[in-house]
Amino acid sequence: MTKFIGVDVEFKELADLCDKLEATSKRGEKVDLVAGFLRKLQSDEVEPAVSMLLGRPIQKWSSKTLEVSWVTLHRLIIRLARAKPQEFSAAFAKTGDLGAATAMIFESSRRRRQAVFLEKPPPS
Repeated sequence: MTKFIGVDVEFKELADLCDKLEATSKRGEKVDLVAGFLRKLQSDEVEPAVSMLLGRPIQKWSSKTLEVSWVTLHRLIIRLARAKPQEFSAAFAKTGDLGAATAMIFESSRRRRQAVFLEKPPPS
């Protein structure tokens, strides 16, 4: 089981939940989806999971910051997806959203397996 931020639930489950939440505009359905997800968690897993759902990977009382620049994210996405910079720029121009552009790039990516962030790129 893959852990994220000390949580024993697979990160994919959280990502799948986020996809389902994005796909519906029904408030009641969103409440049911989140409630069902949270019920599966241990008590010490709820807080970090809720933080992730709120888009805060670091708790708000922490003095830590991610300090990830746009350039770093851009390079990382291109590298992991093995995409051309122009492909990412076009996807971002079309969607206007970093997450949606990233999803678009990965869906059309030449890379079909999960990547590791610190993995060395293949020789060109």
